[in-house]
Amino acid sequence: MAKASTQKVEHPCQHCGKEIPNWRSNKKFCDEVCKFKFYNKKNRVVLDEDMKHIHGLLADNYEILKSLIGEERTVDVSYRALEEMKFDFQFVTQVIGSYHNIYTLSWLKLDNGLYRISRVPRKTYRGGYTIK
Repeated sequence: MAKASTQKVEHPCQHCGKEIPNWRSNKKFCDEVCKFKFYNKKNRVVLDEDMKHIHGLLADNYEILKSLIGEERTVDVSYRALEEMKFDFQFVTQVIGSYHNIYTLSWLKLDNGLYRISRVPRKTYRGGYTIK
């Protein structure tokens, strides 16, 4: 009958490559930091130049809406005011009916030529639930 090996088994961490002392068969990382860094790197979205440009336009639009709405729930502004601030109506993150969302803010064209800026209800951007 063969004796069980008493040799200390070590295995490399999947993130940093350091040996994991007293390695268990299911242990992949030397500590929680390496585990988080590994999965963050794995799940990171790499933006190409077009994506960076579009993200910049969306961010600019969002900052314009944010500066106009301030702490209010809704605010009405003219097309001219948005145009002067270099708001680009083509770039939105979601359209629901007549509402055009940019992340957590939205704009709606009113019949009187004004645009209503409002906050997007949380339920429209969490969990996939949208208002119709």
